[in-house]
Amino acid sequence: MRQMDSIPSKAKKIRNKILAKGEKIGHHHKLVGNFQMYELEEPENTTRYLQIHEQTNLTHQEHNTILLPKGMHAVVHERKYEPFSICRLVEPVID
Repeated sequence: MRQMDSIPSKAKKIRNKILAKGEKIGHHHKLVGNFQMYELEEPENTTRYLQIHEQTNLTHQEHNTILLPKGMHAVVHERKYEPFSICRLVEPVID
């Protein structure tokens, strides 16, 4: 998550509590609290944004709850980087 001053005006409100779904066994990151989620679809990428009105919980089946502070945030996906591999692998982290 990256804190922002504002959410892009072209981002559309979405009604969703699931921030991200795992790729293998159906686990997910779910938001619990007072927030609004937005999505901005672009040709190469779709970015989600959060406007958190008061501290919100981010839950997951396999790890502790994370407290998200009030404010505006861009959802940034973590990547695994292998600088010493032959092909310089950059791939999504699979949850």
